[in-house]
Amino acid sequence: MQAPWSFWFFRLLTGVILLRLLVEAGLELINMRHLRRGAGNVPQPLRQHLSPRTHRKTAAYGIAAGRWHLCVLPAQLAIAAAFIFTGIFDNIDQWLTHLAPKQPLTRSAFYPFIIVGLNSMLLQPLELYRLFVVEQRFGFNRTSLRTYVIDRLKSALLLLLLGWPVAILLLWLIEHAPTTWWLAGWGVVTSLQIALITALPTLMRVFYQLTPLREGPLKQRLLQLARTHKIPVCDIVVMNGSSRSNHSNAFFTGLGRTRRIVLFDTLLARMDHDEIVAVVAHEMGHDAARDVTAGLRLWALLYLIAFGALAFCLNQPSFFHALGCRGTGAHIGLVLFGWFAPMFLFPLKPLHNFLSRRQEYAADRFSVRITKDPDSLIRALFQLAKDNLSNPQPHPLYLAYHHSHPTALQRVHAIAGICP
Repeated sequence: MQAPWSFWFFRLLTGVILLRLLVEAGLELINMRHLRRGAGNVPQPLRQHLSPRTHRKTAAYGIAAGRWHLCVLPAQLAIAAAFIFTGIFDNIDQWLTHLAPKQPLTRSAFYPFIIVGLNSMLLQPLELYRLFVVEQRFGFNRTSLRTYVIDRLKSALLLLLLGWPVAILLLWLIEHAPTTWWLAGWGVVTSLQIALITALPTLMRVFYQLTPLREGPLKQRLLQLARTHKIPVCDIVVMNGSSRSNHSNAFFTGLGRTRRIVLFDTLLARMDHDEIVAVVAHEMGHDAARDVTAGLRLWALLYLIAFGALAFCLNQPSFFHALGCRGTGAHIGLVLFGWFAPMFLFPLKPLHNFLSRRQEYAADRFSVRITKDPDSLIRALFQLAKDNLSNPQPHPLYLAYHHSHPTALQRVHAIAGICP
């Protein structure tokens, strides 16, 4: 007798999950061994910028983060297995049905958030360990337990306020347009993503204080640079990142009239004006190359493919049975697909990061071209690497799989090639 489709799908999913676990755990072990071997030897180009003590601390931080990831991987696998084999998906659906038997659309829209919340709660011990042990040990964490809890409550409330209406709309479309709902759903989710990016400067204020950069030479230089190269910027703000972390960064946020340059207060405290201008000019390079637009187009394409695949899976009872569900409601299918389908995409991660690293090199070239000051960018890159304990020489395989940015050493070598 031929095995049912659900049996083969389950075996395929199990194989993919285990392969991802082996690949990522193997890369962590390889990189940790690589870090231990290189901890006592500061690369020659870094000796002016990185002391042996800081280099050893960087290696120790990378090893500690690797150990934490080695704990997360089996924990995620165990939680997924528990949900599949203990019938949690069906049990929560039945519990909601008992609570609100006459409101099927309302209760179904809450179902994904209960599953997501339960999964998040089960992973909280590891997240608390990362923040209050690993990050604390290396001087990064400045978040109190009270702030952490408040931030998580705010995040949950935002997710519910923004996501619940979308869930209701998707479920309504599935019920009333069973053959074409996925196209409308794709349009809704893509539009929501654009709206969220546009509103991000406002949403950030839920967690951080954003204050305008004070008037002075730095603000004038940044605004003049943006005007000269036709980079739309409506404001430059300082974020009190130090209230939660000792990491430093700068980035653009928003779209169109909400486009802003955001500077961490830690960045302003550690860099001179020339270095800050070089860093912001790098971010302008992403804008000039329309990297955000290209990313939105790519995500729109991926969403279209995902919604088409989701529409197919929702019509296959075997898809539900393979993941331990007797019920075949659309709300259950949304959760199952959202949880497990992304696991099939992990082989594409190296390609995505390769393209991202190319964009970073291009943004560096843009910064050098418009500031004509490669030395300031080089100093800024080394300062950021030092401040964030970024690994200057990860194992090549680890870098290819995990890193969306080249190392500071690679970027400096590339800048030296531009300006010999």
